[in-house]
Amino acid sequence: MKNKLFSLFLLLFFLQCYPLLSNVYRKNPIQQKIYSFSLKCFPPSLKVLFPQKRNISFPVVNYKSKREIIDRLKLLSKNQIDALKGFPKFKSIIKRYIEMLSLTVKLNDLTLYTKKNSTNYYYMVDFKKFLKMKYGKFVPVFYGYSKVLFLKRDLNSFFKSICDRDEKFYLKLIKEYKKGGNSSTFDDRSAAFGIASILFSKTITDFANIVIYTWWISNGDTTNTPYFNFSNPYLKISDKKGEKNVKN
Repeated sequence: MKNKLFSLFLLLFFLQCYPLLSNVYRKNPIQQKIYSFSLKCFPPSLKVLFPQKRNISFPVVNYKSKREIIDRLKLLSKNQIDALKGFPKFKSIIKRYIEMLSLTVKLNDLTLYTKKNSTNYYYMVDFKKFLKMKYGKFVPVFYGYSKVLFLKRDLNSFFKSICDRDEKFYLKLIKEYKKGGNSSTFDDRSAAFGIASILFSKTITDFANIVIYTWWISNGDTTNTPYFNFSNPYLKISDKKGEKNVKN
């Protein structure tokens, strides 16, 4: 009896911790495209460390809430900064960044913004289907550097700004679905297509910001980083003037 209870305890413990223990990797065409375009934003000294192939596998994210995802991203960011300031094993650095990409994509999943199994949830599941149908037509755009990261150095506010932005996308999409639209009727001129395209590029921008910020704040070489014009991260914030290319 004691052995059965102990086995049950271990099973329950595993199920509770499964999101933290999962080590499943899969190929994902949308993430591959986000990854490939993000690389173009990186400092050359960092970009060269990343795999350049077109069919890499990405870790599967099992976190079910925005809070869990953000907490994991904050922890990984801190660990990345600590590692880069020391004597890093670059294989571990890149593995951590790849996980951060999967988490950033998941944070931009609009099914997180409504209750599971609700009507609105199934609208967002359909929107994910639409995004998968149309992502090949999206023109990637880099929206610039986040001032809350590069001027205020505030990861909490950065992640909150992502959630606030995506909440607005979610509310706009609900209106389109309540008008009777869905993935089979939305065309390339629809509001849903526009939101999907912007969300795709915003995800690229979010990930690029996290990567470049953690590299920069660790005193990584940012020479020839596209459109990057920031001072030495070790200057006091009050000493930084005239920074350009920053967005909320």
